[in-house]
Amino acid sequence: GVEAVLWRGGLIREARLKLSLARGRLTLDRLAALLPGGSDASLSGSAAPTAAGLGAEGTVAINSDDLRSLVGWFGASVASVPADRLRKATLSSRLALAGDRLDLTDIEATLDATRLSGAATVLLRARPGIGLRFAADRFNLDAYLPPRHAAAPPAAGVSLRDALSLLAGFDANVDGSLQGLTWRGQPMSDVSFSATLQDGEATIHKLSVGDLGGASANLSGVVDELGGAPTGQLAFDMRGPELERVLRVASPALATGRSYGAFSLGGGMQYDKDTITIDTDLRVLDGYFHVVGDIARPSGTLDLGFELDHPSFAALVRNFRPLYQPPADPGAVKLTGRLAGDRHRFTLEQLALAIGQSTLSGTLGVDLSGARPQLDADLSAGDWTIDRLLSERQAAAIDRRLDEATPRPGILLAEARTPRPAKPDPWSEAPIDLGLLRRADLALKLAAHSLAYDGWRLDAPTVAAAVKDGVLTLQQLDGRLFGGSLAASGTLDATAAPTVQARVALKDADFKAALGTGLLDGHFDLEASLASAGASEAELIARASGDAALESRGGSVAGVDLKAVDEALQSHSRDLLALLRGGAGGRTEFSSLAGHFRLAGGVASSDDLRLVAAGGQGSATLRLDLPKWTMASRVELALSGAPDAPPLVMRLDGPIDAPRTIFEVNALEQYLARHAPAEKAARP
Repeated sequence: GVEAVLWRGGLIREARLKLSLARGRLTLDRLAALLPGGSDASLSGSAAPTAAGLGAEGTVAINSDDLRSLVGWFGASVASVPADRLRKATLSSRLALAGDRLDLTDIEATLDATRLSGAATVLLRARPGIGLRFAADRFNLDAYLPPRHAAAPPAAGVSLRDALSLLAGFDANVDGSLQGLTWRGQPMSDVSFSATLQDGEATIHKLSVGDLGGASANLSGVVDELGGAPTGQLAFDMRGPELERVLRVASPALATGRSYGAFSLGGGMQYDKDTITIDTDLRVLDGYFHVVGDIARPSGTLDLGFELDHPSFAALVRNFRPLYQPPADPGAVKLTGRLAGDRHRFTLEQLALAIGQSTLSGTLGVDLSGARPQLDADLSAGDWTIDRLLSERQAAAIDRRLDEATPRPGILLAEARTPRPAKPDPWSEAPIDLGLLRRADLALKLAAHSLAYDGWRLDAPTVAAAVKDGVLTLQQLDGRLFGGSLAASGTLDATAAPTVQARVALKDADFKAALGTGLLDGHFDLEASLASAGASEAELIARASGDAALESRGGSVAGVDLKAVDEALQSHSRDLLALLRGGAGGRTEFSSLAGHFRLAGGVASSDDLRLVAAGGQGSATLRLDLPKWTMASRVELALSGAPDAPPLVMRLDGPIDAPRTIFEVNALEQYLARHAPAEKAARP
């Protein structure tokens, strides 16, 4: 025996050796020592030559109260393993050697709180072979991994390729099970593994998890050419009551804490030296998602087809926006296409989206290689009614904003009444977020059958737009609006304080369609040029400027029959009330309606509105103060039957959406009174 030996910087104490040789058999009664780290090891047994070679049997036992120190003494680093792990460990087994075969039976081992039992066979040949069977109770893998926020430990110098090459150097047959495993905070139970390794080919008979948050998973397949570029095929299947729990383990970056509900994931993967081919489907959120195609090796170039089906757009959106409540379910969702390219540049080709009866198709290119993403879209759309996709609360908010802030289809003829008080804040002062324009560039071409919202409908729209360096350029917006042809263009510069410029031309549009009532009938042309700058709605309105021209070459206006009033006047009626009653409720045909508008500081004004009609003509001035949401207008109607009479005057004053209407008739009434006696005397 030796009381103490200093070796590798550690102290070996109480080293003991006792053996004997008799009749060709070597007997090792005891080989034992106390090792660094509070550890001890012992070996006993006997050996003798046999016909098959050397034969031996014995037992081995190792115990350690500080496995970290023992492993470090052997030269291995465990710095990445948390300090409270790799403490206590034990190992015991029976040995049997027959020629080139070594059997380890009755293996019993512990590592901290984990217990393991099993058996192994090792074939000591030119190409080694290993057979291993084991069963363990519970193992907390998280406890042996560095904290997620900790810096990654230095690389150990062994790559995946090196590890696979090592596996190609021997054969093996492994069958193991684990009652419980904890990884990334998720407990798993009934984990089992069965595989064969032979001549550089690994066959995974089964890798299964019986319970991962209620889910079960199975993997099987073959991996060949471990020493070079691995090839082979794998099949997988997973299903369970909650996808989120699986994401926390498989891909924490995708875990959001959201509940996805029951799911199933299945498919296969085949790979050779040049290509990985996948075919997989996922059923979750009551929908179906399928991906099939190729991934080129080693470039990672993709050529994948994808398909998504869901029976309800409303139900799908509510999974991510629980308060979403459209007026009615827009219908089923179907999306198909192909993804081609790599992670820097790729294209979504043969895109086809359907939400109920609304369709969208085309291509979308994405380039992520520059300072900003570049998107190139060429799309064709069917009939899209935006209202039915919006939540009722969202649509109501938009409608309320339109009611409070803009003219829209459905404006009614105002009658004299007490006006509602002007709204103190018709425009929002909240900053408009245009950050998206600064984060990506875009080239868009869109042709649709129709786009509609509320009373607005744009038929056959054609759009060409681009975003570059934070500037949105609307190069073309053509279509049919209110029965006429629309042509618009403009820019929105979001590089600093937003600035807007726009030109709009509307030809041969229908008054009824534009106003939503029968107040005006006929067709009209409108041309406008607008500009503004500001970071909020309020600023954009307050700084709006531009001009517009309105022209109509024939139609009618409801509310009064100016021709009937004029004819009554020519028949010598001088009763103002009778005159107005005679024409009230009728329509006035006109041959011309035209005028110009100027916009400055958010105030639109016109002083040359002209109406040429049967029975008379009219002129008007108009001032719309958009920031204050008020208006002031004076309309003068002159009768052909009394060219020297003062006009009938109508004033509109107050909030734009509810002005007070006042008729000024004193001058006309006095005129009629002055002329009535002379006319009576002249009658026969």
